[in-house]
Amino acid sequence: MLRLDAVCLAWEYLRRNPDYVRDWSVAELCAGAPATAWGLVALEDPFQDARCAQPMWQSTHLDVPALVVVDDPSPSSSTFSVWAMPGPRSLWRDATRLTLTVVTFSLPLRIGMPADLSDGDAYGYVIAPGPCAQKHWRHIQACDARLRSGRQQLQVRAQPVDRRLLVHMRSLQALDGFLAGASHREIACALFGVSRVTNDWQPDGDLRAQVRFLIRRGRALMRGGYFALLGSDPSVFTRRVSRDGGKRT
Repeated sequence: MLRLDAVCLAWEYLRRNPDYVRDWSVAELCAGAPATAWGLVALEDPFQDARCAQPMWQSTHLDVPALVVVDDPSPSSSTFSVWAMPGPRSLWRDATRLTLTVVTFSLPLRIGMPADLSDGDAYGYVIAPGPCAQKHWRHIQACDARLRSGRQQLQVRAQPVDRRLLVHMRSLQALDGFLAGASHREIACALFGVSRVTNDWQPDGDLRAQVRFLIRRGRALMRGGYFALLGSDPSVFTRRVSRDGGKRT
C-alpha cells in the first residue's frame, strides 16, 4: 500500500465497491456491463489488486502528461523511445488517445500519447491553461526526468513514508473490516493493536472517533470519490452508491 500512487489507490477503492463487483460478475455471464459509469474503458477483475491489475481508465478522467509530436524539432529536442524505458509496459487506447503505463521499482509512469507518435520522434508537452497549470508542469518535469533517463541505471533511494499513504492504508483496512461486518472495536484492534484498545477504548473516545473517520473516508472514496485520485472532479460524474449501510457498534 505504501508504494502505490494515486491512480493505483483509485483502483483499490473502486474494486471494493459491491456495486462494481456485481457489474463485473454480470459481465462475466453476459456482455454489456456499464464500464463507462465507473470511469473505465473495460471492466477489470476486482479480485486483482493494484500490484497485478491493469485497469484501463478513460482518458477523460485520467489526468496525465500528454505528449505531442514536434514536426520541426531542434537539435536539442528529446526523442521518444518506449524500448529504452526500464520495466514492464502496457498500452491501451480509448476514443481520445493512447495511454502508456511503465512500471518500475518507483511509482508507475503514465503518459498520454497521440496515435501518430512513433519510436524516435521528437516530442513535446501540452499544458492546459488554468489554476492547475503549475501542478501539471511539476508533473511533467517528473515525467520528463524519467523519460530522459533512458537505459541509464536508476538507483533506489530510501524515501520517508508519505503520511497520506498511511491514511489511505488505514482507510482501506477499516473499509475492509466494515464491508466484512466487523464491529468498530474489532476494526480498532486490527488497526491499533489489542492492548491499546483494551486500555483506551471508550464508546465516544479517540480510538472510536478515528475508526469512524476512516470508515467514512473509505466509503466516500469507494462510492465515487476515487475520481479525485485520478485528477478529476468527482462531482461531475455519475456515482454508484453502494447499499452497504447498517449500524455497527
